[in-house]
Amino acid sequence: MMDQMALKAIEGIAGAPRAPYHSITVNRLTPIIGAEVSGVDLSQPPGEEQLKEIRRAFLENHVLMFRDQHLTVEQHKAFGRLFGPLRALPVESIDGDDPELVVVRANAQSRFAAGELWHTDGTADLEPSMGSMLYVKETPAIGTGGDTLFANMHLAIEMLSPAMQAFLGELTAIHDGEIPWKGYQPPANLPKSEHPVVVRHPETGRRSLFVNSGFTSHIVQLS
Repeated sequence: MMDQMALKAIEGIAGAPRAPYHSITVNRLTPIIGAEVSGVDLSQPPGEEQLKEIRRAFLENHVLMFRDQHLTVEQHKAFGRLFGPLRALPVESIDGDDPELVVVRANAQSRFAAGELWHTDGTADLEPSMGSMLYVKETPAIGTGGDTLFANMHLAIEMLSPAMQAFLGELTAIHDGEIPWKGYQPPANLPKSEHPVVVRHPETGRRSLFVNSGFTSHIVQLS
C-alpha cells in the first residue's frame, strides 16, 4: 500500500490547477511529468507569447516533447539560447568539434551506452544548467529497449516524511564529472563541486532532491 505522504504528493502534482495556453497546445503525457507541445515550428523564432508559454509548460511539466521538428544544428542551438547561455563541455575532444553540442550514439558493438545511470546533466558544474535539449535522429524499434527515462525530483523530495525532508535539507553532496569515466581515462579539467542535497528552483521556489547516481560521489556530512 502506498504511503499516505507519497500519495498526497502525487495527488498534489496531478491535481494542481493549470492555466490555459493560447499560443501553443500542451498535452500532458503523465499526471506528474512530461507533456507534448504542438502548434509551434522551432526552426523559426517563436513569438513572445509562444516563448512565455513554452517556458511555463517546461516549469509545469519538466520534460517537453516537440514532435516532427526539422532543425539544423544552428536552429537547435538558437532555440536553446532563448532560455539562456549554452553550456560548453569542459573537454577538449568532442564528437563533431562543437563544445555546445554532444552527439550520443550506440549500436550493437558499443561497449556502453551514454547516460545509463540516473543523472541530471551538468550537476558537477559550479552553476548547473537549467535543462538539456535533445534532438532525436534515430530511436530503437518500440519494445526493443533503449528508452530514455525521466524522473520528477520535486516529487522525490515531497514524497518523503517531514523528518526525512528536514534531515536532507541540512546536507550537501559532492558532484564529480569523472564518475561516468570510471574504468576509462577521463579528460582533463572535468568539474567537481559541492551542492545542497535539497535545492529550490529559482523561478518556482519548489524544492527538489538534487543528487544522482551518475555524478554524485558522496554526501559530505555522512560517512
